Amino acid sequence: MTTPPDLSGFQTGACLLETPLCSIWRATQKNLDRSVLVVALTPEASADVDQRHAIFESLRNLTQLRDSLFPDIIDIFSKHNQDYIILEDATITSILTLLNGKRLNAEQLLHLAEQIAIAFAPMQARGLVYGAFTPKRLFLTEDNLPVLPDITPASVIGHKTSVLHAIDLNSTDIVWCAPEQIAGEETSIDTRADIFSVGMTLYALATAQIPFGLLPPEEIPEAMATRTIPSPCDISPNFPPALAEILTKMTQRDPTCRYNDWDEVRFDLYQSRQGVIPPMVSPETSIIARPNPTVNARAGVTIRLSVKDLRAYRKVKKPPKSSSFWLFLMAAVLLVLSLIAFLLFVWTVLL
Repeated sequence: MTTPPDLSGFQTGACLLETPLCSIWRATQKNLDRSVLVVALTPEASADVDQRHAIFESLRNLTQLRDSLFPDIIDIFSKHNQDYIILEDATITSILTLLNGKRLNAEQLLHLAEQIAIAFAPMQARGLVYGAFTPKRLFLTEDNLPVLPDITPASVIGHKTSVLHAIDLNSTDIVWCAPEQIAGEETSIDTRADIFSVGMTLYALATAQIPFGLLPPEEIPEAMATRTIPSPCDISPNFPPALAEILTKMTQRDPTCRYNDWDEVRFDLYQSRQGVIPPMVSPETSIIARPNPTVNARAGVTIRLSVKDLRAYRKVKKPPKSSSFWLFLMAAVLLVLSLIAFLLFVWTVLL
């Protein structure tokens, strides 16, 4: 654990996150009696002129984003040759702490996916790529809005795209990263890499399983290129097939087969609320397997019954017939009796 920053005027609390570039601490600003986040850059990052320039250039870009994904920057200063960034603390809590091994239900997952897509869209518009989105970097406010307090950039690519976080190929965190990132194809990294990482994260939150999480880091790249993990529908029978199809498309191995931007993701998420299943993709090209085939009974309604469910349905005792059935039967019997009585009467008269 990194040593807590010793800053006059601040009372440091718990460490929220540690990365190769910084550590993030919850603290109290004494003179204003307010809760803040203290981002302490490592001495190495502060001493690297190019790295330091990249950090503050990205901070300038992030301050212009009007969304809830990144906390507001309150102050930036240096002390003892180390840089510190003070962020607004919106009473955020790590999503891993909130879940504690539990799974998000479909409605919670859909809400979170929509909020992340809304927050990432303006970042994409400015040519910013988060670069290493993982569940451990994801925090939630009291209003269940996503927050990413780790805003320090790791590298800058070209003049149009700035990647905020580089990945560590020796860490199991690479399971969340797109195949092109793992392959080191830096020139081809764009917002589709973020879409892949968010898709893998949503899958883990929906299933409480880390994809390929039991493999050593050196085996993960091959597994991601050749293996397929089960569909959320196979793990949770009540998981909406439409949402499973969205995750499948987000996690395509080939970036050209994924969503091109966050607006496309948002549109399909909106459609999934209506039960509309997006255009299907080939299961061989995705990290996540597609759900079982679905049947649309009518517009806006999706029915999915497995063979097991169908057999169970057939064994269920049929409900008793309604009162209307018995009334119809009694009326038919009376009609027949009346007809017989009439025939007997005619027969008697003729004789």
